Amino acid sequence: MADTGFRDCCSTNLILLIENLCPETAKSVFTDFLRYSRSYLCSQNVFKPSDSCKKHLGLLATVLKIALTEPKREEHIHFSNDDIEVFQSIITKCNTILETEEENFELKPVVIDVLSYCLVLLPDDKIIAHVYEMLLFCENKLSFSASESDFGDISMPGNFLTALYLLEAIIQILYILEQNCLPNREKMKDKFLSDFSIHMLVVRLLTNSSYAVVVHILNCIVPKLLKFVNSVDLLKQVWTQLSIKYCSAASVDSHLSVPFLILCSLSNMYLPCSESTDSYSLTQYSDFWKLCQIGLMHSDLSVRKQALYLTKRAVDITFQRDNCDSENLPESLVWRSCRMRSDFLKLWHDLFLILETLEEKQVHLIKPVLPMIQRLSTGTSEWHKSWTLCIFQRLLKHDNNTVVKWGVTHFINLNLVYFTALGDICTNMLFVNFMDAINNTALYATRDSTLKLSDTVESLVTLFHAICQLHIKNCRLYFGKFIEELTKRSWGPVPMFYITKALASSPITPVWSDTHLLLCGKLARSAIVNQNVYIRAAIECSLLECAIKFADRKLITVKSVCHFLNSFSSKLSLKRGTFIWNEIVNWLKSFITKSDAQDFVIKFAFTFVDNMTLSEEQQTDISVKAFGRMVVLLLESECLTSAEVKGNSGDIVAEVFRNTWKRLCNIDSNGDDLQAISISLLATILEECVSIKVDPNDSVRTTLAEIFQGTVHDIFLLISKKITNLLGLQDIQVVNNYLLALKAFSEDQNILPLIEQHVYLLHNAVLQIYESKAKIGSSLNIFFAMKVIEWVSSCLRNHMSCSHNDSKNEIMYKQCLFIESLVRSGELDIPIYKRFDEITEASNLRLRGKLACEYTSALWSTVSLCTEISHQTNLYVSPFKFVDKSLLETAINAIETGGRGVCIPVMNTMRIIFHYWYDKEILCDIGRFLSICWMNIFEMRWTEYFWGTTEVFMKLTFHPSFLQERRMHPYILQYAQQIMELGESMSGVCSLLMLTIQNINQDHKLNFVDVLSEILLEALLYGPSHRRDLRAENDTCTYIRSLEEDTVLNGIRRKPCISDGEVRARALQILLDLCSVRQDIPIQIVEMLLQKDKCQLQKARYFSDSHHHRLKNRLMQVLLVLEPYLSYDADLKLASWLYESLHKENHQPSVRHQQEWLLVTILFRHRKLIDDMWLKLKEACEKRTGSLCSFTAVVMFLAQILDDKLDKENFVDKSMSEIFPFCMGQHFSVRLYAQVALKKLWDLSRKHNFSKVLQKYQVMQSCLEVSLSQANAVKNVHKLVNDFWFGVFHPVQHYTFETIFYDLPRLSSICSDEWIAVETLKECGLDSNNTILLENADKSLKNCESISSNSGLSDQPEEDCVIEEMNNVQKKVIPWKYMLHDADSLSVFSETMLQDKKAVAQEGLIVIASLIDRAPNLGGLCRTCEVFGVAQYVIGNLKYLEDKQFQNLSVSAERWLNVIEVKSVLLPHYLLEMKRHGYIVIGAEQTSNSVKLNEFNFPKKSLVLLGNEKEGIPANLLPIMDTCVEIPQLGVIRSLNVHVTGAMFIWEYSRQWSLR
Repeated sequence: MADTGFRDCCSTNLILLIENLCPETAKSVFTDFLRYSRSYLCSQNVFKPSDSCKKHLGLLATVLKIALTEPKREEHIHFSNDDIEVFQSIITKCNTILETEEENFELKPVVIDVLSYCLVLLPDDKIIAHVYEMLLFCENKLSFSASESDFGDISMPGNFLTALYLLEAIIQILYILEQNCLPNREKMKDKFLSDFSIHMLVVRLLTNSSYAVVVHILNCIVPKLLKFVNSVDLLKQVWTQLSIKYCSAASVDSHLSVPFLILCSLSNMYLPCSESTDSYSLTQYSDFWKLCQIGLMHSDLSVRKQALYLTKRAVDITFQRDNCDSENLPESLVWRSCRMRSDFLKLWHDLFLILETLEEKQVHLIKPVLPMIQRLSTGTSEWHKSWTLCIFQRLLKHDNNTVVKWGVTHFINLNLVYFTALGDICTNMLFVNFMDAINNTALYATRDSTLKLSDTVESLVTLFHAICQLHIKNCRLYFGKFIEELTKRSWGPVPMFYITKALASSPITPVWSDTHLLLCGKLARSAIVNQNVYIRAAIECSLLECAIKFADRKLITVKSVCHFLNSFSSKLSLKRGTFIWNEIVNWLKSFITKSDAQDFVIKFAFTFVDNMTLSEEQQTDISVKAFGRMVVLLLESECLTSAEVKGNSGDIVAEVFRNTWKRLCNIDSNGDDLQAISISLLATILEECVSIKVDPNDSVRTTLAEIFQGTVHDIFLLISKKITNLLGLQDIQVVNNYLLALKAFSEDQNILPLIEQHVYLLHNAVLQIYESKAKIGSSLNIFFAMKVIEWVSSCLRNHMSCSHNDSKNEIMYKQCLFIESLVRSGELDIPIYKRFDEITEASNLRLRGKLACEYTSALWSTVSLCTEISHQTNLYVSPFKFVDKSLLETAINAIETGGRGVCIPVMNTMRIIFHYWYDKEILCDIGRFLSICWMNIFEMRWTEYFWGTTEVFMKLTFHPSFLQERRMHPYILQYAQQIMELGESMSGVCSLLMLTIQNINQDHKLNFVDVLSEILLEALLYGPSHRRDLRAENDTCTYIRSLEEDTVLNGIRRKPCISDGEVRARALQILLDLCSVRQDIPIQIVEMLLQKDKCQLQKARYFSDSHHHRLKNRLMQVLLVLEPYLSYDADLKLASWLYESLHKENHQPSVRHQQEWLLVTILFRHRKLIDDMWLKLKEACEKRTGSLCSFTAVVMFLAQILDDKLDKENFVDKSMSEIFPFCMGQHFSVRLYAQVALKKLWDLSRKHNFSKVLQKYQVMQSCLEVSLSQANAVKNVHKLVNDFWFGVFHPVQHYTFETIFYDLPRLSSICSDEWIAVETLKECGLDSNNTILLENADKSLKNCESISSNSGLSDQPEEDCVIEEMNNVQKKVIPWKYMLHDADSLSVFSETMLQDKKAVAQEGLIVIASLIDRAPNLGGLCRTCEVFGVAQYVIGNLKYLEDKQFQNLSVSAERWLNVIEVKSVLLPHYLLEMKRHGYIVIGAEQTSNSVKLNEFNFPKKSLVLLGNEKEGIPANLLPIMDTCVEIPQLGVIRSLNVHVTGAMFIWEYSRQWSLR
């Protein structure tokens, strides 16, 4: 055949031609086609093959296969040398394609087929040569580099890919030799297998390759390899390698996708349903069950599904065996006898149900199975507890916090002794996964602000107490591992606090060694460094308590304790005089002997102070700071006595200290290092001696003061000399040490009198430095001098006594002159980048910047201190009275470039200076200055500078001069708004703002009320909806404040955890303070509130506890507080607004109650407005019927509080006549409220003996009593009457701040964030001197509980509700036989399993839907057929499978079902053909002879034909039917949807055959 003929020939025609020609002619066509193929492939670009090239290769592979597999061709097809050369050329071309690294992977399987068939058709010697060459190449290239490869990645080494494809070709050749049984080829195959360990090469590739490579091997190599090698040996080798690599060191976070992929793919052989010679069962190996458990707990969903499939299959196979004795089974699956099969099957069923349900996300789907977990964890003793851990692992790793919280709580409640025997699995579970689970802020949220601990914390306390009861060995294991795991994580502030607090509540259990103590210190230093400063302080205190409880005093040393204690900050936790300090002192006293203390002191001093050479064992790495703190602690614990420290000559400890101070007198250059250490030690000891409680009998401070008294003169002398004798930047540490010593001296009250005489001399020496600044020239000298001047100013302000007034005045006078000279000389104007510009070395540039910033900060601090003293005393001339206003520009430059430390002194300075020369002309510059200050504050909001800087900024912004200037009001309002916005993410900022305004308001009440009105309005309604984590953080801070007496958190100037309620309380105090002075203020605020409600807050309906609801609630609270201050006209306007609001809006209970209360109060004060109320009540019937409930309540309360008897009787009479009609209304709530109100009015009439009312309404009352005695009415009335609003509340007696801000929100089921306790109100300045009382006289409201009948709210959150076990649980368990795993990746094995499934159903039901033409019906039928295992599903066109409507209904069922196409026109032929194969053809149609479905017995081989949606089965097909079956019906409509009809037929067939 010519080349053009092959090119134009259809592939199907060519194959048919070769198959039907005689052998001689077929060979000729075959050889011609081979030659054409060779020339065609040579002309193609193998790097980018065309589609025609791919089709041609497929045709070539088919033709070669025909030539090889046709038995009748064997003796006629003999190839010449020319033919062999053609084969060789094609083989070469195939190798070239396989060596390319282009993305033509779909082509290479076809190339491998062509290569394999060409090689097999070669002579034997050629085959052997080629295969041996390929095998050598594969063994050389397919090494363990495969573990770093990834099939399908073009960056993979070409040699590896080529070798992998060649290995596949070799397997293909051996498979062909095995399948076709070619003569003289069997021995060739055996020789290849014996000379080369092909199966071992495949095993290494399987167990050491990446996921994609393993998928390729399992799809393309293993199925063929298993056909001609010993499958048991191969399976055993694969499992051995898997168990070695994965079972010994696997964890829940290991990469286990490969081993489970292999096990699932080979599950038919590893977990055979029946005994077979080619299988290798894994159920006898404990490692297999262990790997399944790890897979069930894995973080990867696909791994969990595969592990569940294997476990289900293994359990099912194990229970099907005849021999169930425990000695034949591994430890993980033990039972004692066959009698327990049913019990254990139930347990396994529960386990699988729980695991599959836990894959759901919604809580309502998971809750029903949670009680089953409790039952499983306390089940029979033969049940292995490690399976229960798999469940808890999933609980602790779940995405839903409610599930995690339940898991944490119930895991803690398990018997720890019972888990101890499980070894590593339990330990890993408890200390890795459990720790991850409890590091979740949501678990520690409480229901309200009652300062109760959450259930999680209480469970942790229970856990730690339970561990303490274990054997000391297990105790040491658990608590040791616990502290190790704590240090490995980054903790949230809330979880960290509660965990350490729970741990610290444990009884004393000495189990920690030096290592654990140091880990605890590491945790304090690093793990919590960036957290909320207030919570961090509490955590440090808890960690110190933990050390006291758990440190084994026999296993720790003084050195390790010193290192540990050095990790804690004196500003946050470990400060003298605090509770925790005293606890540490008592702890040290209990185990450190005097000899231990002396040895510790001597070793340190000899190493660092006396510079002696010690052995490596004697040397120590303790810092000077740690040593200084330890000395103070040893003195206070009396491990070191004052006599030993001060002792006579010869006392080695006293000699150590004496030698230390002697170094201070050595001014030689060689002694600088020792002097630096001595100064640093002195400063540290003095700093640590400072106590938060002043005690005149403090023996420790007295002792150290006596020792240091002799050094004061020497230190000041050294400082005076060093100021001019610094060698350069290398002396920076010396300078810092001297500054530390000065600071320590000024803070020690015992030493302070000694230094006053030296301050004057030191100050003069420093001033001389500046006078000779040009001569000295050293940057460090200037820096040191300025820092000393700053220290002198600080001493003048804080510490200098009045006994030295002359020297103090002289110093102050010189200081003022000095500052003025600096200002006039432009020293303040020098930009920071120009300071110390003589330092040019690259290595010192960073140090230069640090010195420049600290110098600028010290300079402005000195200016600020001097200015403040001048301003307060008026004794000294201010250095700024005559300064040019350009200083403001200088201050701006300093803020922009001077670093964080300069902000406070600059703002303090400007705040005082504005008092002298505030000018309206510089308002713009002041606004720019404030803007730059705020930008810097915002950038440092997460640093330690923030709170102090913010406080100064607020004092500056709300400066009295600014408040009196209207043109400054926009700036003030702008920054007030920005501060409130910042307060949404940082609690306490807004409270600080209101505290600042409170302080200013005390002296300037009338001058700036106008500008404050808008600020107060926002503050009165303030309260953002915080994120859950921030809310939990605020609640934690509140709880910590309640523990302040036990954990005195000192050193924190501002507590950044104030509740939002405090902002409103302080704003309210300011408002009431202003109201007592100006009568127009409450009216002005009320008008602003009503305007805000009209513009922003009016909604017909809003959600409970929403931000809108909270704003409405706060607005009503303010109106209730201001009502007593309002005039008649203001009350009239307010009442009109209330009527309109009730008529239009459907309010939440808390808002509605306050509106009713406020309306009652107004009407009670102004009785003439009551007549207008009756008119509004009638309008309510037309505008909004639901508002009648509120009007009824108002009427009832007014009747209760009216004091005049006649007025009361008349009002009750009027009320009864107005309300009675509502008792028969259609609105349920209105009818209920009216009945209750009438009942109360009747009781009131009887109480006060209103005879006219009693006589007039007697009959109606009798009818009402009958109505209220009905069953449902009794319950509803009782519920409403017992509610606090109708049962306890009194509008006059309970008119207090406590009711408005605490009791009413609490009882109305509003969020606890809105509750403001009386204690908070008192702290914010509110008292009973106001028009409204602070507290209620009785406790009736306090004793009431929240009832949710009115609000519809549940007082108990859903996640905290008790979970009761349900008898019926929604089940989504998939039988393992239908869990086809990872079908996309494992196409070959998925297809194999699908074929097995089809084979099972090959004689079952066939459903024909060729007459149906609607895709949704076809898709639904497809899903039904797959679910019930229909053997074959016939449709009219396979294109329906691609239809979106079909796929939406089928949900991928077509992938697992045998679907074929039969056109409707071909149905007669198909039906007759199926009848010849023994099938009974059944028509789903109503005919005169049709049988009812419930009476029909389906044969095994049944074929059901479904008719068209409209026309049913055509008449020409009815004669072919063996029978027609109809569904019996009772209704009027005489047909069902065809999908429903088909489903009923399929179900009936399944009921009779598959499910019986």
